This record gives sequence, C-alpha cells and structure tokens, in this order.
Amino acid sequence: MNAHPAADPDAGDAARLARALDEARFHGLRLRALIVAIRDEIAGGNADRALLMCNQALSEADATAEVVALLRRARGATRDGTA
Repeated sequence: MNAHPAADPDAGDAARLARALDEARFHGLRLRALIVAIRDEIAGGNADRALLMCNQALSEADATAEVVALLRRARGATRDGTA
C-alpha cells in the first residue's frame, strides 16, 4: 500500500465512487419527491400539470444519463490514451 493516501490510485477511485453514490442517493430522493408531487397533482385533478412534471422529470433523467455517458467515455479515453 502507498504511504501517501493522496497518491494512492485506489483512494481516488474510492472517493469518486463515494461521490457517485451520494449523487445517486440525491437523484433517488429527488425522483421520489417528484413522484409524490405528480401523484398529488393527479389527485387534485391537474392531469395536465402532472404530465408536464413527468416530461420535465424524464428530460432531467435523460440529461443526467447523457452526462454520465460522456464522463464514462472521457475516462475511458484518458485511461486508454486514445482520443
């Protein structure tokens, strides 16, 4: 094991994984809150508003997935040494 944790590649990977897990938890909580809000809109007879909220949530999820895919490609290019 490396004597300097900052220079230890495993420590960097662990920190990245911890950040990713925290971000995933945040997105899970946000999704749950959106579902509750959408359900409340439907219960209140606001189907149009609920549909709009669903579409906004899907757009956010798509944007997040695109960012994750870009980051994965960038990391792969960096590790491979390819562009």
